[in-house]
Amino acid sequence: MLFARGEVPKRLRVRRRETEAERGEFTYRKNRMSLIYLLFSPKINRFYIGSSRENTVESRLKRHNEGRVKSTKFGSPWKVVCVEHFETYTQARKRELYLKSGVGRGKIAKVFGYLKGENIWRGTQEAEGAGLLNL
Repeated sequence: MLFARGEVPKRLRVRRRETEAERGEFTYRKNRMSLIYLLFSPKINRFYIGSSRENTVESRLKRHNEGRVKSTKFGSPWKVVCVEHFETYTQARKRELYLKSGVGRGKIAKVFGYLKGENIWRGTQEAEGAGLLNL
C-alpha cells in the first residue's frame, strides 16, 4: 500500500504521546537519586548489598525486615551499616556489582569485618569512621 504524503488512513495512524517534559512531569525525577546500601544481620552473621531507585533506605529496610525480599527473609532483623548515593541508577548498579565481586567483598570484610566478630580492624580509626566511599 502506497499513500500520498499526509493521506494515511485513520486506522493506520499512530497517536503521538506527550513526553513527561512536555506535560511538566519530568521535574520529579530530576532530583531523584539512587543508592546502594549495606545491611548486616546479627542473627545469621551475614552482610547483604542492595541497590534502590528510592531516595531513602528506610522503606527498603522495612521490606527486608518484614520478609518481603526473598534473599533476606531468613536473616531479619537487618541493620543498615552504610549507604552510598548516586546520580543515576546505572552508577549505583555498577558499584553494587563491584562490591558483590570478590575484590569488593574483601574490602567490605576489611572495613566492616568487626561486625562479624573478626577483630582485625576492631578499635582502629578505619573501622570507626570508614564508609563505602573509602573502599
